[in-house]
Amino acid sequence: MRLLQGLVDRCFGRRGAADPASRHALVGTPELWELKRRFQIEFLEREGLRPQHQLLDIGCGTLRGGIPLIAYLEKGHYTGVDVREEALAEGRKELRGAGLCEKEPRLLAVNDLGSLALAQKFDVVWAFSVFFHMDDAILESCMAFVARHLTDTGALYANVNLGSQPAGSWREFPCLWRESRAYRELGERHGLRVVDLGVLGELGHDSGRPAHDNQHMLRFARAGARDARDSRERDHAAP
Repeated sequence: MRLLQGLVDRCFGRRGAADPASRHALVGTPELWELKRRFQIEFLEREGLRPQHQLLDIGCGTLRGGIPLIAYLEKGHYTGVDVREEALAEGRKELRGAGLCEKEPRLLAVNDLGSLALAQKFDVVWAFSVFFHMDDAILESCMAFVARHLTDTGALYANVNLGSQPAGSWREFPCLWRESRAYRELGERHGLRVVDLGVLGELGHDSGRPAHDNQHMLRFARAGARDARDSRERDHAAP
């Protein structure tokens, strides 16, 4: 954990933004920028993310969460995709400002995940504050993409709004609520089992804002994937 804390502190202490407030607003509430950045790396590390893993960040935006993840992972082990080239351009400035270009992350502007095929699979797929901005058709296409690119023991993590409320909007994106059954059935259609890990406020995301802290974190994985991964890690750690 000391290594992780050093990486987080490094990433928090350096900025590549000529106008940080404008950059932060591209991916959400500016005043929650640092909390949400720290939450992502700390949550994933607790869930078993290791430097040697390959990670796909869906909706990576300006690399709010991506910078500490890139710092933590081995060279070439981070791939970020986003629909907005503007956000990716700002993310590249963050990358340069953090001195992490040598980590060679791959950042891709993608309009349709359904048409994207990458020549690799990922141990961890991360979709932070993304799924509730996708309509049903886009979400279905995204899940099909994930299922094709997830390792047998890998997992997708995504925070969602659970329940039934009128749709809202943020920038050009919808803000949607779905019942838990919708996500369970979505996973099943693509061979993935869904586990609700709890609300963000119980997982380290303590912003004092119920709209953020009461979102649920879901884990999608193939049946038996968690047990297989835990067994592999125990064997690796054995003397």
